[in-house]
Amino acid sequence: MCALLDKFDEHDGPVRGICFHNQQPLFVSGGDDYKIKVWNYKQRRCIFTLLGHLDYIRTTMFHQEYPWILSASDDQTIRIWNWQSRTCICVLTGHNHYVMCAQFHPTEDIIVSASLDQTVRVWDISGSCRNYFSYTLLKVLDLIKIKIDLKNFS
Repeated sequence: MCALLDKFDEHDGPVRGICFHNQQPLFVSGGDDYKIKVWNYKQRRCIFTLLGHLDYIRTTMFHQEYPWILSASDDQTIRIWNWQSRTCICVLTGHNHYVMCAQFHPTEDIIVSASLDQTVRVWDISGSCRNYFSYTLLKVLDLIKIKIDLKNFS
C-alpha cells in the first residue's frame, strides 16, 4: 500500500521541477519563487538554496556522474550548478522565450532544451563545464598534496 512519508513546504509558491539524486538521499526542486532547493529526505530538511534565476524555474535535474544540477527557467536561460560548491558554473543563453524543460544526456556531454520559442536546442557542454570540473578537481588535489607535503616536512 502507498502512503505519504513526508511533506516539504519551504518554497514560496508553486513547485514545478523535481528530481532525485541517483546515489545520495537527496532531491532537488525548483519553483515560482526563483529558488532551487536541495533537500535531504532522510534528514527531512532543505540543506541549501541556490539563487540566480530571474524568473520561474521549470526543470531541475541532477547529473548522473558529476556534482551538477541543471535548471531551466522562464528567464530564458539554462543553468548548470555545482551542488557541492553551491555555485553556478555555466549559463546557457539563446532561447527567445521561456525554457520549459532541459535534460542532461545520460552518457554524453550534451544538454537538450525545449522552449516556448518553438525550438529544441542541443548544447555542447564538454568545454566550459567540464573544464570547470577538471580545474576544481585539480585545485582540490593540489591542496591535498600541499597538506601531505607539509605533514612530511614537520
